[in-house]
Amino acid sequence: MLSKTEGLYLSGQIAVSKSYEYKLKSIIKRKISNQLKKEIPLLSSLFPNNPELTKFGKIIGEGKETDLTEISKADNNNCSEQSY
Repeated sequence: MLSKTEGLYLSGQIAVSKSYEYKLKSIIKRKISNQLKKEIPLLSSLFPNNPELTKFGKIIGEGKETDLTEISKADNNNCSEQSY
């Protein structure tokens, strides 16, 4: 879970100094990485019919290093291929 300050920063509701911005980004990245490594696989096993959870669970289950940039790029490519 994100703290109140982290949520406000991500939503653009607060301005922070460059050094605090770096700290916030590092904390947020670490939290997301932990979610992907530990909690998403657990949730994927409970909800196997949810394609979004199982997609991330498969990436992690294959033993690949969790690279948030690569996951984001893959997700963006999938979104651009869909027609609305």
